[in-house]
Amino acid sequence: MDDTSPPPAADDDVPPPVRVALESRHAIDAAIDALLPVATRSLCVFDAALGPRWNLDARIDALRAFCLAGRRNRLRIVVHDARALVRDCPRLVALTRPFAHVIAIHETHETVKSVADPLVLADDLHYVHRFHVAAARAVH
Repeated sequence: MDDTSPPPAADDDVPPPVRVALESRHAIDAAIDALLPVATRSLCVFDAALGPRWNLDARIDALRAFCLAGRRNRLRIVVHDARALVRDCPRLVALTRPFAHVIAIHETHETVKSVADPLVLADDLHYVHRFHVAAARAVH
């Protein structure tokens, strides 16, 4: 192995993580919409139940673009209530068909149904973390 090889180039297109307080559901949704295109390898989504915003064209398009960007990309979704996801997000469920190798959806076990702080995590670096499922406060 050659010890003189240069270190891997940093990806200048990826913005550095920034911590910002979010004080409304609109701000949280906007932060999630801004976060999705930043992901280059992995997206992890946890919520009690994904709401109808996860069924909007723009969000589905961002998730589709992520799935197409690399065959090793991974989107993991964990919810407390998978029935709500099927009911409220048919486009997201349909996206799992052509991208079953990228998308995994899981329902939590009864013992952890009390966890109530939704999180969207991109590349283990960027995130939107809502403090409680019923609260309109979060950090990004």
